[in-house]
Amino acid sequence: MRVSFTGTRSGMSAWQKQQLEKFFLDHRGEISVFVHGACMCADEEAHAIARKIFGKSLYIAIFPSTAKTRVDGLDAQFVAELMKPLERDQEIVKLGCDVLLAAPLQMSEVLRSGTWSTIRYAQKKKVRVEIMWRE
Repeated sequence: MRVSFTGTRSGMSAWQKQQLEKFFLDHRGEISVFVHGACMCADEEAHAIARKIFGKSLYIAIFPSTAKTRVDGLDAQFVAELMKPLERDQEIVKLGCDVLLAAPLQMSEVLRSGTWSTIRYAQKKKVRVEIMWRE
C-alpha cells in the first residue's frame, strides 16, 4: 500500500499522532511506500512516527515545496526537486497513493489551506482519504 500524508505547519495534536501511529500499526504489513511534502511540523512528525514504527524498512519519498519545507535531517530514499506548494500537494496524490492520511488544523474544510487543497484533490481523483481530526 502506498500511503501519502498531508498536515499543517501548526503540527499535529497528540490525538492526531496517536491516530497516525495506530493506522501504521494496523497496516504494518501492507504499507510499502510513505510520501509526504516535507512541510515543517506535521510532515516532520509523521516522518518520525513512520521511522519509529517501520525503521529503515519503509521507503519514504518527500516532495518539498518552495514554502517552508525542511529536508535536512529527514532520511528519505527519494527527495524531489522543489515545487510550488499547490503543485507539490497534487504530486503527493498523483504519485499513485492508495490512501491519503490528512491531519488538518481545522474541524471543517477551509479554502486557501494546503492540507485541505490536498484533501480536495485526492477526493476529486477518487483516492481514499482518512482524516485524522483533532481531539
